[in-house]
Amino acid sequence: MWKYKRVMSRSNVCWGLIADHFARYKWIYLIFAAVCLTGLIAGFIVGFSRAENLELNDLPDTILVAFINKDIAGASLFFSRFFAFLGLIILVWITNFKPFLCFITFIILLYRSFLIGINCAILIVLYQVGGIINVVLIFLPVHLITLFALMIWCTICFYSNCAHKQLNYKVISVEFWSCSRLNLISVLLLIIVAYTLEAILMPYLTSSIFIGVS
Repeated sequence: MWKYKRVMSRSNVCWGLIADHFARYKWIYLIFAAVCLTGLIAGFIVGFSRAENLELNDLPDTILVAFINKDIAGASLFFSRFFAFLGLIILVWITNFKPFLCFITFIILLYRSFLIGINCAILIVLYQVGGIINVVLIFLPVHLITLFALMIWCTICFYSNCAHKQLNYKVISVEFWSCSRLNLISVLLLIIVAYTLEAILMPYLTSSIFIGVS
């Protein structure tokens, strides 16, 4: 009974921290969500507007193209995605050292969501029903999870930029790291789960969906 109460207590603390996090940064999340939604819609519009004479190589997602062409396997798909996302995390962190660079955070989120939208649209145009199945079951859920993870990291970095006015390479505030460590771990866990699911599930659909288009 004591162990059960202890587990429940830790669970309540965890959910409390999550609720406090989103309550504290809700306006930043709302702004970033609007940016991402704009990018997604624009990506879908551009993708569907290019419906004529599309080929597989028109996909901006070169990693997915390589996977469909069987140039890489599931493990390579995972690690390619993972290290590319790590590079994005580092880029967001660096561009929030100075207040005048914070606008780049908006550009990164907008461009990332735009790429997700245009990739989804092109997959649907190329593979029709098969593309819809892949987009709904794998591609879109995976990349929405990673987009959400990116929003978490962007929010922490952006808030720290605004709150501390100046972060530099030599002196990073203790408050920034105490705030960001747990969030960075959460972000990494989210992208590991998302890309693992993609690497596991994608091969099962590839053989039956991605056929005859090159």
